[in-house]
Amino acid sequence: MEKSLRVAIVDDLTEDSQRLADYLEQFQREHNMEIKMDVYNASFEFLEKYHGNYDVIFLDIEMPGSDGLEVAREIRTKDEAVGIIFVTGMAKYAVEGYAVHAIDFIVKPVGYYNFAVKLEKETGADIEFINLSGGVGIPYKPDQEPNDIAVIGEGVRKVYEEVLVPAGMGDVAIYTELGRFMMGPYGCLVTKAIHEKNTYKNYIGVDACAVNLMRPAMYGAYHHITVLGKENEPCDHKYDVTGSLCENNDKFAIDRMLPEIERGDYLVIHDAGAHGFSMGYNYNGKLKSAELLLKEDGSVQMIRRAETPKDYFATFDCFEIGKKLGE
Repeated sequence: MEKSLRVAIVDDLTEDSQRLADYLEQFQREHNMEIKMDVYNASFEFLEKYHGNYDVIFLDIEMPGSDGLEVAREIRTKDEAVGIIFVTGMAKYAVEGYAVHAIDFIVKPVGYYNFAVKLEKETGADIEFINLSGGVGIPYKPDQEPNDIAVIGEGVRKVYEEVLVPAGMGDVAIYTELGRFMMGPYGCLVTKAIHEKNTYKNYIGVDACAVNLMRPAMYGAYHHITVLGKENEPCDHKYDVTGSLCENNDKFAIDRMLPEIERGDYLVIHDAGAHGFSMGYNYNGKLKSAELLLKEDGSVQMIRRAETPKDYFATFDCFEIGKKLGE
């Protein structure tokens, strides 16, 4: 082979990274060149192993932990030459992407549509629907702009008509999952500061934990935090905000600049309406909290009660002693 290319694919969705890897394998066969590929399904894993050893990096944007834009910015502090290509369904990020000198964008629906056309043509399969998978992201930081769902929808429609309709596939249904987009921004976790510790670092312990919101503990996801009653005070104190589990990753924030927090203060952890309660568990015997619905008229309704010890021991009712637990 005459040419050789070193490529990294960074995408948290295995099916997307595999699809791109398949495309690249086909490309190298058709163009008589060698492509050496490494696939990473987590941004932190890629950053740990990156030492300027790639010619091209394909980056997803919406990923847990550090998103593709943050990864690209870090890459650019070390390597100005490497080619960065964003692979995303979020075309609105184009401006930010080119600001870190991305050389191109690949919009994910094009790949799905072309793949469907090719599949039907080569196999005769009757394609009834295409699942665009990953949904639409939300802005977790106050300075981030929300996605415009109408713009995204128009982009999907445009590509649909450009790719599927000419192939005689204008009756194919389009599915996607919009749970986080619809629910994420509209739920908050309200927790109380009950402990403080000032050794080596300043820690604030709260009465919530990863049982209530697992994302920060699992992969360092950012959730904005407001201290009630101190919204207009300067954020001049650096804290780790911790939960109460016996795991050192049970933290809602690390080195976060916040107003001074005192015991008894209430903290609002934003954008917890998705992947919050549904990811919860009962580690350390922790019980899940109640959920309250704030209505448009200002009234509040409980829509899920807090768990009780009786709930916790409910599955032991196959034993006589188990029936007495939690009473």
